[in-house]
Amino acid sequence: MGDTAFREATKDEFKEIYFRLGGGQNSGWTADYWQQSFEETGKPNWRFMVQEPLSPEHGQMWIATDNEANQYRLFFMTEASTENFFDHPGKE
Repeated sequence: MGDTAFREATKDEFKEIYFRLGGGQNSGWTADYWQQSFEETGKPNWRFMVQEPLSPEHGQMWIATDNEANQYRLFFMTEASTENFFDHPGKE
């Protein structure tokens, strides 16, 4: 599957990837969300980690927070892997 490691990025680089690959208004990754989550209520001294899309099919941007490692993690999944993420026993 290739290199799946995250690399550390600057906040500016993280922001550039967020806006360039995040999908904009239709995906929910908007300028308002950025402002609220990373400027107004962002956590000081947290690191920004990025995993670039592994293929053209990896077009679903995700951002996770790791409170133990003090990291924001931006990564991309395929549409199928995103759908599978929400599968659980009893889901119809």
